[in-house]
Amino acid sequence: MGFKNSNYPLYIFISAFILKLFIFLAITSPIYFSKYPFFAEHLAHGRDIGERILDLSPFYLYFTVLIYKIYGPDWEAIKIIQIFLGSINCILIYFIGTRFFDRRVGILASCLLLAYGNLTLFELTLEPVTWVIFFNSLIILLLGKLSQEGVSSSKHRYLTFLLVGFLTGAGIITKPNLLLFLPLGVTWIWLTFCHKVAKRQVVSFILLFLTGATMTISPITIRNYIKFNDFIIVTADAGKVFYHGNGPGATVFHWADLPDKGLFEEHQPEPDYGHVLFRKEARRIKGSDLKPSQCSFFWLNRTLAYISRDLLSYGRLLLKKLLFFWHDYEIHYLASTYSYYKKIQSWPFLGYGLLSSLSILGLILSIGRWKKLALLYLIILVYLLTGLVFTPASRYRLPAVPSMVIFASYSLLWLVNQSRKKRKREVLLTILGLFFIFSLTRFTYKTEIVSLDKWQTATKIHYQMRGKLLFNRGLYQEAIREFEKAVTMEPDFAPAYDKLGVSHAILGHYDQAERYLRRFISLAPNVDRGYQNLAILYELKGDYEEAKRLFKKTLTMNPHNQKAKRHLKKIESLAP
Repeated sequence: MGFKNSNYPLYIFISAFILKLFIFLAITSPIYFSKYPFFAEHLAHGRDIGERILDLSPFYLYFTVLIYKIYGPDWEAIKIIQIFLGSINCILIYFIGTRFFDRRVGILASCLLLAYGNLTLFELTLEPVTWVIFFNSLIILLLGKLSQEGVSSSKHRYLTFLLVGFLTGAGIITKPNLLLFLPLGVTWIWLTFCHKVAKRQVVSFILLFLTGATMTISPITIRNYIKFNDFIIVTADAGKVFYHGNGPGATVFHWADLPDKGLFEEHQPEPDYGHVLFRKEARRIKGSDLKPSQCSFFWLNRTLAYISRDLLSYGRLLLKKLLFFWHDYEIHYLASTYSYYKKIQSWPFLGYGLLSSLSILGLILSIGRWKKLALLYLIILVYLLTGLVFTPASRYRLPAVPSMVIFASYSLLWLVNQSRKKRKREVLLTILGLFFIFSLTRFTYKTEIVSLDKWQTATKIHYQMRGKLLFNRGLYQEAIREFEKAVTMEPDFAPAYDKLGVSHAILGHYDQAERYLRRFISLAPNVDRGYQNLAILYELKGDYEEAKRLFKKTLTMNPHNQKAKRHLKKIESLAP
């Protein structure tokens, strides 16, 4: 007995939810990205989080606040909601594939989206990517319906354009890089409808689209202006992220960053404190109290000045970003997501390289119908441009995947169709082309990827996911083993030496503690924490004079170090 056509969405949803729930139960850990839960809890209790509100996706922040008010600090609830939403996204891709091609493409596209396991990893991370895909899919579906079928009444058509605008605005306040879609969407509406209806009507469509987007975005912009007397459309981190992707030392695989930022950030009371450090550094360099938007422009201008000094090198970087956008390797900056990624690598999931290769092939094979498929091209283009402007890390290119799986499905069905027609030459040439594309997406950048993966394993798995968790539980001997694995793999990874020194000091291994702390100081001589911890070690050993000297050096480097002040006061009180 065959499936009824009307039941396909139900079967897709059930299959997706069961598989995603299985992954959730099999790989998740108690460590999660705490940025949104931390600030949501503060807002839920009526606390002012100051400029940090400008570092957060407004939609996702308020969504997290709502979940906190309903469930309390049970953040697993968000993961369940997001895998539910991810399962709905599979249904939406089925409808999009069916509308732009046919039902076979729709079914296969939803299956490929489900088979791309990396997508589920982001649904299990407290980050807004799942919502971005949801809004994007609804935008494509509604605009596709308008362009291909029209609607029964002008009123209905106008309301649909307004709704698309609302959805676009919702996507922008979820992830501001969708702002790129506004000019592209306006252009698409004009070119698509100017030959079908009166130009005055097309202008009305565009105005409704922009009105809907503005009505969704403007409350956030007004909030920012009232709170900070500063014009900030959504968030104020574009300059910082642009510096990460294009500043001094930036490569496809590594961000440009402030010296020792990670060391300063690690012991801050707020998560993702780098935003604050970048604003502080901009204000320090300028010598004035810059507004948040001015801090963002400071890093934007600083990066552009750096780029202008060597345009040829920057051109090479852009080319590498362009190629890496399609590459198989997934760059995960969050420790929990990278840990999940390592776990599922041996599972039978579809890799990004094969998916992107099939989608490139589909883009080529379907070029003759580009007008009909322009919306899918535009969504891929938005995130390709995001990767070029910022970085092609997984979370920046992921929203392009739903459009990519549709082209990938088309290319697979095209091959099947040509095989049935026994067009051996076309099939052979296409497979050879696919293999060539896949080779570029799978076997290039080998040296850089091996190096990056080694660094990620040392710093994110052995240090963050294991060592620090054990350290925080008071299991110092077990933590030492993980920290030692980290420095064995990456001998210059300073934070692990700090934790090794503190762990050995707590256990009473003073000689080992001193050796590790001095190694930390040699790697991070401008970070006061090394001198502070070494001073505490000397205090434990009873060498108060050396401890006093080191505490004073600590306070010279950082006069606001309260811990050093307390210990120094205690030692000085012991003097006869």
